[in-house]
Amino acid sequence: GWHDWYLAANLGGERLDDHLFNGIEPIGVPSGLEGTAIPFAYGDLDRLGELLSEHEGQVGCIIMEPMRTELPPEGYLEGVRELATKHGVVLIFDEV
Repeated sequence: GWHDWYLAANLGGERLDDHLFNGIEPIGVPSGLEGTAIPFAYGDLDRLGELLSEHEGQVGCIIMEPMRTELPPEGYLEGVRELATKHGVVLIFDEV
């Protein structure tokens, strides 16, 4: 399998282009995982807030890398923490 199953299960075709290395296929990802994750763009607090509101009561946690290939915008991680608390969602930082 592939550890980033949520991307493969929730994004398809060319939408994965910005997330994968060339030549990597999401082989072994169970189709039953489709729709179990909601991807959001790094740095876009407004969109994250919208998604949490749209899916109120359905989100169990936010799993994200606090810093992937760029520094977070000032106040971004604190904003994610505030949104998680406001919506009663566990915040998990991965790849720290």
